[in-house]
Amino acid sequence: MSRSMVYLIWVYIMKKSFLRSFKRAILIREGAVAIEFSMLVIPYFLVVFAILEISISLVAEQLFDSTAYTLARKISTGEVRANTTHEQFKKMFCDEIKILFSCEETTKKRFFMDVQKIQSLHDISTIMPKKVNDKKDPNEADYSRFGFRPGGSGTYNVLRAYYYWPLMTDFMSYMLRGTKGGYILMRSVIAFKNEPFLD
Repeated sequence: MSRSMVYLIWVYIMKKSFLRSFKRAILIREGAVAIEFSMLVIPYFLVVFAILEISISLVAEQLFDSTAYTLARKISTGEVRANTTHEQFKKMFCDEIKILFSCEETTKKRFFMDVQKIQSLHDISTIMPKKVNDKKDPNEADYSRFGFRPGGSGTYNVLRAYYYWPLMTDFMSYMLRGTKGGYILMRSVIAFKNEPFLD
């Protein structure tokens, strides 16, 4: 008997056993089991939803980061040139992450990208761009200067990408750092040097 066959049989047995226990706990009308189940069912599902929320967020963040590396590589090899517009470059990014991310017209205010030429690796900004004199929220980010302005062959560049990922379960916003208004900020910052290519 093959391993896959053994695995399928094991899954079938476990599934039947779980469903049988679940039905027994639901249908029972008296005794300690029904009381215990009613006390534990809400915390149980809260934990399940929390695990799913964090798992999906981690997968999405990994996809976001790897896409940033892929597009930074395309810039460094000259495949994506400086004559590409900011919107065209954002669309390239969105096409790579659309399996999990939404870049529709209604979500444009959640996705921000910036590619700039820098003089050296010491010029990389290590802080978020903040709005000056914002009385409502002094930590509000300022993306107004973002654009697509990479250098040519042999230059240093930095790619910054930010996405406000929506949390499905609102109670998770109290447990995760970097959350605001039901969103968690995903970010990727990559510095690179362009390879020699014909401008």
